[in-house]
Amino acid sequence: GLSDARNIGIEHAKGTYITFVDSDDMIDRQYISFLFSEISKFDADISICRYKRFTESQELKHLEKSEESVVYNNMEALKTLLYTPEKIPQSACGKLYKIKMFKDIRYPLGRLNEDIGTTYKLFYNSKKIVYNSSQYYFYYQRMDGIVRSRFSEKSMDAIYFSEEILAFVQKYIPDLVKAAQCYAFAQNIQILIKIPLNNSMYDVYKNEITNNIKKYRLIVALDKNVPLKKRLGAISCFLNLSFIKKMAIVYKRVINNEPI
Repeated sequence: GLSDARNIGIEHAKGTYITFVDSDDMIDRQYISFLFSEISKFDADISICRYKRFTESQELKHLEKSEESVVYNNMEALKTLLYTPEKIPQSACGKLYKIKMFKDIRYPLGRLNEDIGTTYKLFYNSKKIVYNSSQYYFYYQRMDGIVRSRFSEKSMDAIYFSEEILAFVQKYIPDLVKAAQCYAFAQNIQILIKIPLNNSMYDVYKNEITNNIKKYRLIVALDKNVPLKKRLGAISCFLNLSFIKKMAIVYKRVINNEPI
């Protein structure tokens, strides 16, 4: 499995740095040299670039490149990760790490969305993280891939990981509790998109997601650190579950420009 492969790679790595490239993806010729120059220039523990989605029918062109880099301390990076994961995604890929960051951290086995259960720990243990929006990593958007697959019990891992993040933040970083609640809210919406609402066999999951949305929606709607579009989305969650799902799909298609 993916986590096991990464963990074996971590344990056998001989170098000072490590990066992850999933088997279906591609990288720019300058991917490593760019991330290495960033991590060296700013004396960071992690350097990050953006990824670009592609499918079999698309060519990789019009790639975005930027001359500007943003340097975060660990708290600033975590805040950005939780409030705006569309800017700094949870994905293990598109990042270069100092191998020492994985001293006590491994990817969880047998679970989906394992990145969600790991990246925040790496950020927390970092002193400095550098981010650049240039696109050097190419993410192959498989229509039948793990992230885009139909709902199953394992799909709930994303929600359970978000609750683990919230518990971690409540214990170690109380200033970011609202950010973690916002992230948990977003994960529930993401899974709601996948779950069939007209099938009673999923009622237990629908009820869990509904309760979570009710728990977090007002917090998100009133948090001025949340982007306005997301706050408006949280307000719409005071309506019925079917409407919430439709609005979430529209948000991903129109605002995030993501295929569903």
